[in-house]
Amino acid sequence: MRSLWSLFLCLMLAAWAPASPANSVVRTDHVTAELVAERSAVQPGGRLQVGLRLQHIPKWHTYWRNPGDSGLPTMIDWQLPAGASVGEIEWPAPKRLPIGPLVNYGYEGELLLPLRFTAPADARPGSDLRLRAKADWLVCHDVCIPESATLELLLPVVAADTAPGSTAWTTGFEQAAALRAQPLQGWTAALERQGRELLLTLESDSPRATDAPLPPVEVFPFAEQLIEPARHELYATPRGYALKLRLMADATPPAELGGVVVAQGGSGTVWGSAAPMVEFSAPLREVPRIVLPEGARRLDATPLASAASASGALSTGLWMALLMAFVGGMVLNLMPCVFP
Repeated sequence: MRSLWSLFLCLMLAAWAPASPANSVVRTDHVTAELVAERSAVQPGGRLQVGLRLQHIPKWHTYWRNPGDSGLPTMIDWQLPAGASVGEIEWPAPKRLPIGPLVNYGYEGELLLPLRFTAPADARPGSDLRLRAKADWLVCHDVCIPESATLELLLPVVAADTAPGSTAWTTGFEQAAALRAQPLQGWTAALERQGRELLLTLESDSPRATDAPLPPVEVFPFAEQLIEPARHELYATPRGYALKLRLMADATPPAELGGVVVAQGGSGTVWGSAAPMVEFSAPLREVPRIVLPEGARRLDATPLASAASASGALSTGLWMALLMAFVGGMVLNLMPCVFP
């Protein structure tokens, strides 16, 4: 239901939003958007990272692939030269964004969404490849505003024996690659269910080499409208972590739960590698009662509202958000001379 209302809202407001011209950089009231590349050129059939860069104004945010309680993920529709291809967005680690009773998953500040581009094998050295993309995002603070931009990026083609140079964004792409989600290796993920209550355990396959306390982690499931984002009760255990979660009221229990786990504080040593974010898949097992592992110790203190109060707050908050977004969209789009 939330996704349908979000889509309906975006379609209503998009009707009033002026179209963005095709350009290398587009600035809206809330976001600066552009297409960037990790290298200054590409070889015939060569591969490199391109990306959508979004610079948010303070206090405004856009969304991860699973937006959480409300929102919509950023989408990119590409027009590429014949024979070229581009992969899926390699989503960086999101943040939990509490807004009243809701918790969303998204990004603030500067954001780079990388993708893998492959040039046509018959691209002619000395020519330019024109990449064109229509990017759509929902940017939110007190209200939510759907925005879009049509962006272009010209990539010169160089000979196969010519090494492409760096760009102003090379370091940013290298940092994004270092933070990319890695497979969860050397650990076991398991999921237990009793009614709507879930217990996700992440346990190391070998004893820990240090007695230093484990850093907090945050779990972000891939599936939308499955897990209540506000329920995130984290425990340290002798072999890793345990996390109490809760299915949404109308959600169908999955055969397995997939997502990412992000170590807080930028430390990835907990996973045995430098990556702070790992991807997991945990099969579901029905149990008569949820029991924490022996020795479990609470790591966070995320408040958990009762099911009734959370449901009521969500309903009220959603209708209020829709009303505020509708009014805000009218004001921003129909009265630009009053509120520049």
